[in-house]
Amino acid sequence: MTAVRGAARPEAVVAAGIIALGSAVACDKDPSDTGGDLRSPPTVAAVLSEGNPGKDEDPSVLRARDGIQDEQGAFHLAWFRWDAPFRGHVWYNRFVERKAPGAAGWTAAMPAAGLNSASEHDHLPFAARVGQEIALAWVRHDDSQALPWLNAKSDVWLARSADGLSWSSPVRVTKAAGSVVNLFPGLFLDEDGATFVNWLSTRQAEPRPFQLPLAQAGRYPEGVSRIEGPGSGYSHRLTPTITPGVWIAVWVSGSEGSQDVHYRFFERG
Repeated sequence: MTAVRGAARPEAVVAAGIIALGSAVACDKDPSDTGGDLRSPPTVAAVLSEGNPGKDEDPSVLRARDGIQDEQGAFHLAWFRWDAPFRGHVWYNRFVERKAPGAAGWTAAMPAAGLNSASEHDHLPFAARVGQEIALAWVRHDDSQALPWLNAKSDVWLARSADGLSWSSPVRVTKAAGSVVNLFPGLFLDEDGATFVNWLSTRQAEPRPFQLPLAQAGRYPEGVSRIEGPGSGYSHRLTPTITPGVWIAVWVSGSEGSQDVHYRFFERG
């Protein structure tokens, strides 16, 4: 296991929030005015959350596939927005690459239709392209605590969309009885192209990463298995290497204020 210094996740936040699904590009140029060149100096970045400074975090960006209601070429982004004490929601907007000169590249951010709870808190979103759809996983918990890792119970939820504008009904992925915390969901492809949901859970007492085939979401605990190999910590992300059967995992570990990003090569069963 190897630690990479200088990357960590802040965990002390005072407020409450929103999950947002939107679009972004770190660029100070209009691509329609530069022949489609989106490059900009690395020190220059556009502000995504204008009008809501200091209350957005946990971004997750993905590229839309051409021809799927995105023939203009759009970027989609999931992020978390602090909104009001102990409350959050899912939002959406996108950045269009190919547009008429002078036309707006950004659509207006808006709540993602049908994803938000009126009484609970939604947090820690992760978006990924799954075939011809966008899949979005996130954490939901009651509003007794502002942060999901401080709450006694939380669950992973999932929804899918063809364009980020209309969504399937949210599916509750985890359904463990009692005070079980489920956090930091992710989505990944295995060597055969099957999509899995992964998350950190206390379903076996100590926090450990687990996985579930996306096709079995909604049938918990059917298909759930522990991911053996990565070390203890949170925000586990994994992907196969070019060596059959060998994967790489990265995650965050360490005491508050001294976190590091770790990685390990392992054989995923």
